[in-house]
Amino acid sequence: MGNKFVQNSLNAGELSPKLDARTDIAKYYNGATTMSNALAKQQGGAIKRPGGKWIAKAKGACNLLPFSFSADDSMVLEAGNGYMRFFKNSERVMADPVTIVGVTLEEEVVVPGAYTYIWHEVQPAGDVGYEWLVASDSDGSNLIAAQSHGSVGSGQGYLFTSSDSGVTWVNRYAYGLPKRKWVSVDSDSDGSHLIACGFDSDYTNATSHVYTSNNSGASWTQVLTATRAQNRYLSVASDADGSNLIVGKEVFSYVTPSTCPIYTSSNYGSSWTERLPTADIGNNYWGGVDSDSDGSHLVGNIKDKIYTSSDYGATWTERFPTGSDPGYDSTVGWTGEKYNIRNSSDGSVIIASVDGHIYVSDDGGVTWTMVVYSNSFWKLGLGSDGSNFIAGNDANFPLNKVYYSLDIGVENIITYPTGESFEYVWKSAASSSDGDRLIMGGEASGRVYIGVKTAV
Repeated sequence: MGNKFVQNSLNAGELSPKLDARTDIAKYYNGATTMSNALAKQQGGAIKRPGGKWIAKAKGACNLLPFSFSADDSMVLEAGNGYMRFFKNSERVMADPVTIVGVTLEEEVVVPGAYTYIWHEVQPAGDVGYEWLVASDSDGSNLIAAQSHGSVGSGQGYLFTSSDSGVTWVNRYAYGLPKRKWVSVDSDSDGSHLIACGFDSDYTNATSHVYTSNNSGASWTQVLTATRAQNRYLSVASDADGSNLIVGKEVFSYVTPSTCPIYTSSNYGSSWTERLPTADIGNNYWGGVDSDSDGSHLVGNIKDKIYTSSDYGATWTERFPTGSDPGYDSTVGWTGEKYNIRNSSDGSVIIASVDGHIYVSDDGGVTWTMVVYSNSFWKLGLGSDGSNFIAGNDANFPLNKVYYSLDIGVENIITYPTGESFEYVWKSAASSSDGDRLIMGGEASGRVYIGVKTAV
């Protein structure tokens, strides 16, 4: 009969078989021959090892290899047939696209290093109790952050602007802009011309107001207003210089007329032209509108349909990203604010959230490709040339995730701010024209974050 003894410490971990006879060292009595699915604790005990964390879908059949450059710099390598991908800090790292031409055997080819996004919290209001709508100019230096949460009451309903990438913020209520429940905001390419739409009270009985600014938010002009009985304004967008604007309405079946118009302006909002892309009636609304750089190519989504125009809104074409008319009003895809559809600077690339998935068109809406398959609302931002986009989920799986892509959705990489408990969803998204800065507005969490592309 063998001897029995109590071993109350395993903090030496799993020992090498070469130590089987080393009864003269202390670790012999604090270790184990085999530890399967367990981790030794410094305090002496052991715990079950944690489960795996989903990071990304493998490109194909592959091997995962550890790589350590130094004690504090390591990666996981995904090695497959003819390719290798790199992962660090729970996200994929990439290099900027490079075109190499005219190389000879005598020349050295240098490829830029990999990068990731470093996230910074920028809190306009100093607390975390609000939902945020965000918009950005072309380089991410001039930003808008507008509160979109609950009633217009004390401490709520403010719109802030920043001219230093969110380091400091100015509350425009102090400059004459009324408090509103903001539902849509946008900026021109340099942040000088802004447009914002908001309600003056709770949604049910509210009147909507559209404001413009031609001096980076220092002063504002109300250019449109409508009560519920007049079909309220809901979504806004601007071209690159702020001269061409587009505004979408909502419509209720009991309101006459029951058409659902879009309004365009070619003179900074001084006058407006009514457009009727569709004759649909009854409880519809333009959940999103957007413009290219000169206002000629426009896009809008109304429930389960997308419409595009290539003549400043004079005529419109109905588009079906899913391949055909679904014949019903989707309960997933089109609901929400303007962040569900985006247009590139020349109108050729469109990205839209449809039935919980993300679709991309690179021919102005004629043909579409699904690039993200999920079951969630998505809030979208798009770079000027359409090659890079950002997508933050607004509901369901995967919670708190942000996707970014630099190749129109061929490769989608997950990123999100770390160091916080992110069990909430995103209210809005925006991107600089080159994708170097990503801006995200939180829903319920009340945080605004900026992701800065950084070399690894």
